[in-house]
Amino acid sequence: MVLIRLLYLLMIRLFSWMAVLARSDTVKDVEILSGPMSEF
Repeated sequence: MVLIRLLYLLMIRLFSWMAVLARSDTVKDVEILSGPMSEF
């Protein structure tokens, strides 16, 4: 189902963001800047 796939992607996104927020501010800024670009 498409819904299950979307929920799976959302869970990955949330866990990745929690991992980013747990790091230092410098690494977090790099992840934010490079994150959206790496998706395209």
